[in-house]
Amino acid sequence: MGTVTVPAPGNDVALSRPSACLGLVRFRPVTRASGGEEPDVVVVAREVSAGQRQLRAFHAAFAQAVVFAQRPERPGVFVTDAGRRGRWTPAFSTLDRLAAHAGECDYVSMTGADFLELVPAGVGVMFDPADDHRMPLLTRVEGMDVLEREWKKTAWKRAAQRSSGDEQRTRQGRGSR
Repeated sequence: MGTVTVPAPGNDVALSRPSACLGLVRFRPVTRASGGEEPDVVVVAREVSAGQRQLRAFHAAFAQAVVFAQRPERPGVFVTDAGRRGRWTPAFSTLDRLAAHAGECDYVSMTGADFLELVPAGVGVMFDPADDHRMPLLTRVEGMDVLEREWKKTAWKRAAQRSSGDEQRTRQGRGSR
């Protein structure tokens, strides 16, 4: 697996938009206390993961949310080639989550809709990849109905992974007493 910079469609045009904000993350990640305010897109991602809402609700929330990503030197996005799992670029709901992933780095923030326009064909977006609410977005697909069907087909796998993770955390909690 390697990470490369892939030019954005339309090159520097996308980063010159008024909605794009460039900056430098210069702080250590802060761990959120439980019950802290989360961006709406995170709440929706959790509800979709739990089967309480449809996948299209996450896509709508992502499009409207402000997301953060590591900014390469040239306009584009960082892409990780995961072999058979495809090519992915991460997007984050907060600067804290970006800093936890990349450390001190230059970043860009913009709406999710604008971010998706930067992502080349054949590259997916992984939203908050290190969190339990991580959510994949495929940028160029035939239609939301196709995604909804596939999401429903794999619901049992996600539920099994969640319950297995809960069991493991419970066992670890018992062992630390």
